[in-house]
Amino acid sequence: MANNEAKLLLVAEWMLHSSKDLESASNLLRVDGWPTAIAFHCQQAAEKALKALLIAHEADFRKTHDLTELIDACRALPGVDVATIENADLLSAYASETRYPGPSVPVSREEAEQAIAKAEHVIQWAKSHLSGAHG
Repeated sequence: MANNEAKLLLVAEWMLHSSKDLESASNLLRVDGWPTAIAFHCQQAAEKALKALLIAHEADFRKTHDLTELIDACRALPGVDVATIENADLLSAYASETRYPGPSVPVSREEAEQAIAKAEHVIQWAKSHLSGAHG
């Protein structure tokens, strides 16, 4: 019982961090913030939601920011259909290319808005699957 409670708390923490990253991105967009930072927070939000679902299912995954790899890991979970989030892997580039100085393609406001929409979708998708994972 204690292990299940600990797992539920950990999953809730991951989802809280996911939601806060999305909230940060939305707040930055609202004040005309730096689109690159918005995109980074969106990638983080999606990553943390995917990891929460994997933790809920007690699935092994390596430490990574690669959403393609995390989506593939989710694909192996029982009863989980990743078809509607497969294009979220496009957010992966924002994990490293936007994080440090150096050559990278600037993120436009429109791309930042699209990143927010993708992250929101991944979070809602994860929440819908988490409701069935806590049994």
